[in-house]
Amino acid sequence: MNIGSMWQDVPKMRFKSYVFVKNLTDFIFIRLFKNVKYITIKLGDTYGVNDKRNKLVKILKSQLSSNELTLKGKRKI
Repeated sequence: MNIGSMWQDVPKMRFKSYVFVKNLTDFIFIRLFKNVKYITIKLGDTYGVNDKRNKLVKILKSQLSSNELTLKGKRKI
């Protein structure tokens, strides 16, 4: 499992080191290691230092003993 960001889809960011490594990782696992189960979760909204919203890691840790995970957000149409 890989966690990426929406920066990977911005053309002018393509050759920045972070984006390049993330896209290369996707390419390697999707194209070269086809027998390996691989998924990338792309986070579209990131957090800043003073952001008071719940963090994904905190939510996931709180659900470790449960068989179900419910995430909520605003749907953009």
